Amino acid sequence: MARAATLPFARVEVYNDPRAALDAWTELEAIAPITGYQTRRFLLPWLDTLGERRGFSAMISVARDAAGRPVALLPLGLARRGPFRVALFLGDRQSNFNLPLVRPDIHFDRAACEALLKETARQAPQRLDLFLLLNQPLAWAGSTNPLALLPRRESPSFGYATTLSRDAQAFMATKISKGTRRRLRKKEQRLAGLGTITYERAATPERAGAILEAFLKQKKSRFSRAGLDPEFARPQMRAFLDRAATRGLADGRAAFELHALCVGGKIAATYGAIHHRGSLHAMFNSFDQQREIARCSPGDLLLHRMLENSCGRGITSFDLGIGEARYKASVCEEIVPLFDCIIPVTPLGYAAGLLAGFRLAAKRRIKRSPFIWSLIQKSRALAARLG
Repeated sequence: MARAATLPFARVEVYNDPRAALDAWTELEAIAPITGYQTRRFLLPWLDTLGERRGFSAMISVARDAAGRPVALLPLGLARRGPFRVALFLGDRQSNFNLPLVRPDIHFDRAACEALLKETARQAPQRLDLFLLLNQPLAWAGSTNPLALLPRRESPSFGYATTLSRDAQAFMATKISKGTRRRLRKKEQRLAGLGTITYERAATPERAGAILEAFLKQKKSRFSRAGLDPEFARPQMRAFLDRAATRGLADGRAAFELHALCVGGKIAATYGAIHHRGSLHAMFNSFDQQREIARCSPGDLLLHRMLENSCGRGITSFDLGIGEARYKASVCEEIVPLFDCIIPVTPLGYAAGLLAGFRLAAKRRIKRSPFIWSLIQKSRALAARLG
């Protein structure tokens, strides 16, 4: 362990109430190379809804220099997993990319990262057994993630991203094959036979609410057909989405922006995304399961409209998060490597770390095997039909 004098911070403060850390969070959020998943407008609504349901309690760790200036912040939560108490990034499954907030002019080496975690664990409100810091990009916005210096392993999945240009037509011509564009034009013409096609990005709480209602209905239908857990039907999910999509919408402070493709006034497909600086993170989507609409690929059509809109708004980076799907690779040619850090704190934490490592390794093996993954999906669908 490095001597305190060599560390880039003089002290660490751990906050159980995230609102007590808002000054530091606000300052670092404005300058640190982060994604939209580390912003207050995303994580605070999540913590109050889904986080509370999943047993998360806030554990915001702030490192400060001798003058009291915040130099780093870890947006963590403490949750019980069986007999273990585990520190995870806030956002859990809803956060595709996790990062610490680090002042860009401050260098964190491995010793500094270890010291920060050690002091965070010491000040934890309850015994902390394990840091389980998942789905971290190696770098973001040209800056290296300092936590990549810690012991790490490859995450089960990776992210999909692309770089946009101001010229939407040039982007589509460069990134989307002629064959794909031709097929989509035919599908759009077929869809137009059912009614006038319009695209929108919700500008009022009322329209955001309508798009959310359509999303939840469509997602529940699709999950039921696939035999998946309909988490989107639960009240905490609705509360999170509603709060993140409508609060602050009028002055541009909402966490989500909602996009929709309508056919004859009916919402046929939806997308929810987080806009942070020059990046747009597509987070969730859905489409109408009605056969006449679904066969026209309304989700793909909406995605292309959203890409064109993003180019026109000057957004330069677009991603479709993590998780394997054909449509992602068709528009996002960049792979975003992700890693996980499993850092035990107590002897019990070593046992928890071994179990977590086995689980993540098995998940990675399944995800990277097209045969096994396809078999699981078919089994879920069959179980849903039989059930």
